[in-house]
Amino acid sequence: MKFLNERKKKKARSLFSEGVELYHANQFDLAQARFKEAEKLFKSINETTNALRSLGYYYLCEGMKYKRENKLLESSKAFGKANANFSKSIKGSIGTTSSDALDSESEQAQEEAKLARKEQAKIQEMLAMKRAREGNFLESARLYESAAALYESIGLTREAARARARSYVQRAAAVDSAFEKADFLERASSEFRKGREPRPIIQAHAYYFRGLSMMKIKPKAAVDYLQRAYEIYEREGIEERRKKVKEKLQELLKLRKERPSEFGL
Repeated sequence: MKFLNERKKKKARSLFSEGVELYHANQFDLAQARFKEAEKLFKSINETTNALRSLGYYYLCEGMKYKRENKLLESSKAFGKANANFSKSIKGSIGTTSSDALDSESEQAQEEAKLARKEQAKIQEMLAMKRAREGNFLESARLYESAAALYESIGLTREAARARARSYVQRAAAVDSAFEKADFLERASSEFRKGREPRPIIQAHAYYFRGLSMMKIKPKAAVDYLQRAYEIYEREGIEERRKKVKEKLQELLKLRKERPSEFGL
């Protein structure tokens, strides 16, 4: 019996290694066949960790196949299943158990879980872009937030910040209030800077909507914000926006002549 188990173990490990090579060669159908057979053999000899890792790779291949076909929702679900199986195979929770306490298979599974999460996050972002184009801004924001959480969980802080920034842009698009738009856009601009992807146009939009929100209550402050927006739009060559800001500034200049006390004059 022991000899038979050793033969099964050797065969399963060989199939698993072949599957990994085929996965990296983008031969996902062939890789899936190897991983499925490896999983059955590992289960038969009670190697639960490697059985789960095999199943994780099976779903990783499934996700990549759906991604190729642009079936984004199915792809996201498959990557989620991959992450679940890799995570189950780890002895202890990801990020809470010392690596010294993990055997080599579990350490590898931890890296594999990160790979699945990264792929799932990418798909979530692609889905978010699709929802934004459809005008479903709140769903787009939710998907970007989900992607940010996945990136954060594997230590990709810049990617997480960029995804959060995009979620705020979508939330800004979903509201009508200039004040709320400005608030979300300011948060977006801050997150883009954290992600080392500065977006001066987003900051200009934040200034613009902040200025609009203050035109009636604090006209002097509104002028300041609108002038900042004007300078960025002019520098970046956003002519249509520059013209809009110029019109608002002219309105305020006219108001200053009529009600100078509101401008501290």
